Amino acid sequence: MLKQLIRKLIPATPVVLKNVYNIDKTKPKALVSYISKNVFKYDSEILHNNIIECRAICEVLDELGYQVDVVDYNIPTYSTNEYELIIGFGESLEIALKKRIETKPYIIAYYTGTNPLISNPNTIKRCIEAYNKTNRLFLSSIRFVDKVYPAQIINSDLMILLGNKCVKETYDGYGISKIETIDAPAVKLKADLISNKHYNTAKNNYLYFSGSGSIHKGLDLCIEAFADNKLRKQNLHICGPVEYEKEFWNYYSPIITKSENIHYYGFVSISNPVFTELLEKCAFIISPTVSEGQSTSIINAVANSGIIPVTTSIAGIPKSINVFYLDELCKEKIEQSVLSCSNLNDEEIKEKTSNNLEISHIFSLETFKGNIKKYIKSVLYKTYQ
Repeated sequence: MLKQLIRKLIPATPVVLKNVYNIDKTKPKALVSYISKNVFKYDSEILHNNIIECRAICEVLDELGYQVDVVDYNIPTYSTNEYELIIGFGESLEIALKKRIETKPYIIAYYTGTNPLISNPNTIKRCIEAYNKTNRLFLSSIRFVDKVYPAQIINSDLMILLGNKCVKETYDGYGISKIETIDAPAVKLKADLISNKHYNTAKNNYLYFSGSGSIHKGLDLCIEAFADNKLRKQNLHICGPVEYEKEFWNYYSPIITKSENIHYYGFVSISNPVFTELLEKCAFIISPTVSEGQSTSIINAVANSGIIPVTTSIAGIPKSINVFYLDELCKEKIEQSVLSCSNLNDEEIKEKTSNNLEISHIFSLETFKGNIKKYIKSVLYKTYQ
């Protein structure tokens, strides 16, 4: 309690990585407002795609001849006067926009999520739905964005947005004309996870692979569906730190325990052998999420195994990937979709899997960097649409 009070009363000290590539200090300066922790620790395990994204953006700016500084997005006290270009989101962009008459830097918003004005009501709606059926309030299991930055959404020179057309449309009607969507870079493994796959059994195995926010992500609906007798032949494999969401865990863990076809593994990192084993075992990855920018959990799985997503259009998966879409978030629709998927013949599933793996180059680091560079140059040279 005391530590929390101190954090509120004393402003955070800016965590700034200065001139990360140690280049000539006469070069123009660019600021990346995203994350700074572990971005340049190349020997540490990558636990989230945002490290790859931030590192790639920095590399592109270096290639374009900038000195690159990196600051945490939530630091409100860092001056932006010295920069010619600022990319990212959060407090630094807000500060730069307020001082833009004085300094006039190029400002590019890099956003990884659905418009909070859409996602916040949707996650609250799911919480209410869960309360109505369980009489429990799962507040720690939703994803609520408590700070919104409308100025940088509207007034930046360009917004680069993770996701697909559906995600982009959540920003329609807010005076934004310059938005480019982009696919996130996947964390690639070296293992061959497709040649030895047994599709006759894999089609009855579904992977749920996610972080926190079990109500937001629809895990409650998955558990209820797979616990039903209709899906007794199908298996649900849950990977995520669900036990830390105490209210959710206290209610749903007894259902998991007594359901022989629901298997819980806890948090599983991408480098964990359990992850690769489950990618071989499962033909489908399921995510009834209420909103994303682009679900990097899904793209990491697709890029490494061609696994077929069963998810919502707001998960941000590009239309070139073979996806089974959930058009309604309820137990009954999940049951229908799972039964339809499991009734596909082995050759159909194998073909869709192979196609997904072949197309997954769109999630490569090289593709991501190429698109980031193209969009930054479009702002520098005024060629954006």
